[in-house]
Amino acid sequence: MIITRETLENFNACSNLIGEFEQDHPNGLDISPLWGTDEEAQAFWSVVFASEWKRQISWCIGVGLIPARIRANLSRADLSEANLRGANLYRANLIGADLRGANLYRANLSEADLSEADLRGADLRGANLYRANLSEADLRWAKWNKHTFWPNGFEPERN
Repeated sequence: MIITRETLENFNACSNLIGEFEQDHPNGLDISPLWGTDEEAQAFWSVVFASEWKRQISWCIGVGLIPARIRANLSRADLSEANLRGANLYRANLIGADLRGANLYRANLSEADLSEADLRGADLRGANLYRANLSEADLRWAKWNKHTFWPNGFEPERN
């Protein structure tokens, strides 16, 4: 499947980024690698997370354009301000990832390795962090609520 300007316009989405999208992807963005090999999926996510489109991932998941499960090695990745609302990051390698200000509302981060990750200001409300590794993760100013599911024995410091 190829996402084009017309796709975005039909879904009435990302109107402020359509021009930039068309400039970056004049022939559209082929999302078929998401259903390919792990290497193909990794290459796709590397392109997306290096662009402003990382802020539109939640929308793409929500309308069914891309699967919620993100298959990629995201260690040391710049995911700052990424909109990963509802994303499935089960067992994801997020070691040292920059997740400052990321929207992880209701994301599945169970068994993810978030050691040394920077989660300052991230939205973790309703996120599932069951059995996640949060050693040396920076959670200052992160938002969470009673629906955030933390690893057993983990008590986040109040800001």
